[in-house]
Amino acid sequence: MVWQRRSHLETPLRAIWPAICVAALCWPSSAWACDWPPKNVAERFEHATDVFVGRVVESPWGRGGVKSSPTSEVRLAVQTRYKGAPLSDVTVMPDGDCTFPFVEGESYVVFGSTRLGRFAAATPDEPLLMSDNADARTKQERALAIQYAEARTAGQAVALLQGTVEITQAAPVLEEVRVHVEGSVQSGSAELVYAAPGLYSYGLVLPPGDYRSWVERDGVRISLIRVVRLVAQQGIKLVQVTDSQAESQGRK
Repeated sequence: MVWQRRSHLETPLRAIWPAICVAALCWPSSAWACDWPPKNVAERFEHATDVFVGRVVESPWGRGGVKSSPTSEVRLAVQTRYKGAPLSDVTVMPDGDCTFPFVEGESYVVFGSTRLGRFAAATPDEPLLMSDNADARTKQERALAIQYAEARTAGQAVALLQGTVEITQAAPVLEEVRVHVEGSVQSGSAELVYAAPGLYSYGLVLPPGDYRSWVERDGVRISLIRVVRLVAQQGIKLVQVTDSQAESQGRK
């Protein structure tokens, strides 16, 4: 499935789009020994005591896998602070088989908590790789995480809308649909480009409030209108399905 997405917000808070990942190096898998229920970036930020972008200066993991002479520590140099993280250097407390494989030399958006003077991360708040070689899901979550963190650091009350559009019909060439999210205070939109049926995702950081959302193609509504309420400092998922009946109603 070939796809890409461009997003645009009609106000300063920008929408987010994932890019297609082209891997150029051998990277350790983003999965590790423990699987945890997924948490959106709003939950990760609000539940963490420390949120920052950090570069890995020491780790048992290198870009080719586990190093031949591994160190037992993971140390991060703090590059950008969003919440907590008062020190310039952070040592991540090992978490047994659930320790996240931080790759030495790479940077991550890190969500963690300091307890009894010790810092723990990645259980279950998976760090987000900053590299261009990250997969498309990580790129989307990373962009949303940074946008959400910047807004919260600036003292703004915001919420996270993560939407999925189900495209039910194939297109002979690349087609574009636009998701509209309309509220009384702010409105936003996201453009999705597709060629095959499937699920296409987008994300928006918006002020709390009530919104109406629908999908259009060539200015014609092709989905039902959904009403969603966004609550400050929380995330919500919205699923929309395109169908011919909604398209015929949209042309009226």
